[in-house]
Amino acid sequence: MKNSVLSPSLLRQTTAVLLAACVAAAPVAASPATQPAAPGESPKLAIAHDPLKCLSTEYRPVVDAQVRPEKERTGSYVYFRAAGTDDFYYVVMKPAPEETVLAELPRPLPGIRGIDYYLQALDTEQLSKKTPEYEPPVVPDATTCKDERTVPAEPKPAPTEGLTIGLTKEKQNPVPPGFNKSDIAKVILVGGAVVTLAVAINAFAGGGAAAAGGAAAGGGAASGLSTAAVVGIAAGGVAVVGGGIAVASNSGGDSNEPPPNQPPVVGSASVSPLYGSAPLTVTAQATATDPNNDPVTITWAFGPTGATATGATAQYTYQQAGTFTVTATASDGKGGTSAPATAGSVRVDPVGTPQYLAATTTWSGPGDLDVRVAGPGGIDVATLSGGRKVPAGCGTGSRTESVVYQGNALPAGSYTLFVKHAQPCESAKAVSFSYAVQVTSGSKCGGIATVNPGAEVTACTFTLP
Repeated sequence: MKNSVLSPSLLRQTTAVLLAACVAAAPVAASPATQPAAPGESPKLAIAHDPLKCLSTEYRPVVDAQVRPEKERTGSYVYFRAAGTDDFYYVVMKPAPEETVLAELPRPLPGIRGIDYYLQALDTEQLSKKTPEYEPPVVPDATTCKDERTVPAEPKPAPTEGLTIGLTKEKQNPVPPGFNKSDIAKVILVGGAVVTLAVAINAFAGGGAAAAGGAAAGGGAASGLSTAAVVGIAAGGVAVVGGGIAVASNSGGDSNEPPPNQPPVVGSASVSPLYGSAPLTVTAQATATDPNNDPVTITWAFGPTGATATGATAQYTYQQAGTFTVTATASDGKGGTSAPATAGSVRVDPVGTPQYLAATTTWSGPGDLDVRVAGPGGIDVATLSGGRKVPAGCGTGSRTESVVYQGNALPAGSYTLFVKHAQPCESAKAVSFSYAVQVTSGSKCGGIATVNPGAEVTACTFTLP
């Protein structure tokens, strides 16, 4: 065969064609930093992650990634669930050298075919960047899994430190289905509070759900799941994610620390009595809770300058007339203070203001009803100075018997209206009657009742002032 020699121009053309073919065939390394951000995603962050190839039931898988730039990163998370289940859980990734973040997941249990997971990071404006979902299988034989992040080359002892996992919805089982319960020590509730796994399990088993400690703190999640971008940070350090996922947010960034201190909340507040003459002693009561389970102190403001007290129950005596608003404020001793809660408005009349009470009972038909009003210590109001009874006696048609008081000596406390079927008159039958109690401040009680011959019934009980 005769040797042929390529001309220089033809050689250049042939070389160019071969070089172009080689470049086209060569794999191109992904550059997350140059990938355009999806709508609503962070344009600042890029996540470089080598997906897990497989998992073993013998070791906790380690998820690692580079989230750049580090100065723009405020939090990084791994969301995970067993394949075929609905609810995602999450763990907070910890910072490592070279802009790397790491997180361990609980060991998968034998019998599950694999897991689903993805990574998500927050930037300084609380916009998120996330990866696609990955679906590595769980292999029954650890020696067949060639990924040192999930099966180390050298056997290592079982971990002793428990993980902290986060819930993504209310009423969610705190133990992720398909994962080893013994790997979990603490649970981050939807509201951001961190509790032990035992506390979370007890709340879930009792129907209160592990998320009960958080909804009041803001950021309670809906039941739907989504891998959409984070759209904002709600109260209580909870990042609310489009579609209903919530993740714990730490102001310090990639750490497993509990959320920042949150102020307590006053649940209920009341004060009584709301009316009376000076000197008037009132009793105030309130309840309060703290999202961080810190001890709470309740402080009362009774209206006049310097009129304060502390405690879940407190008393104060008004010496001057006026109308005063009573409020309760809760503090946790760590700088957290609730908004003032109004317990009520107290009206105080001047010393010696006349008191008025009228207790009436009206009925018709045979029978004579006897009416009496008993007060603190068993006093009979009708026998006090300023008190009297207006009897009805036997008769026909509609009749009314009353106890009336006009004065300023009725003590504060509980009073009871009693009605007795004193005499049958013409016929020994039960009598139905209406009753009402009016005092200076207005109506205290009223209604309809029935009393049998010879019996006495309690019509109503009320308090003065």
